[in-house]
Amino acid sequence: MSMFLNSDEIATLTGRKVKSKQIEALRAMGLPYRVNATGHPVVTTAAVEG
Repeated sequence: MSMFLNSDEIATLTGRKVKSKQIEALRAMGLPYRVNATGHPVVTTAAVEG
């Protein structure tokens, strides 16, 4: 298992495919994330595992 969610998992979690909309959704959910050099949100699996 990876330390980070993959792009498909982030899309499923947020219900969004566009990176800016994913970031908005993560912010609204109160989930911690970082933005990588390509502008995509990066979420650890620990952040969503309860």
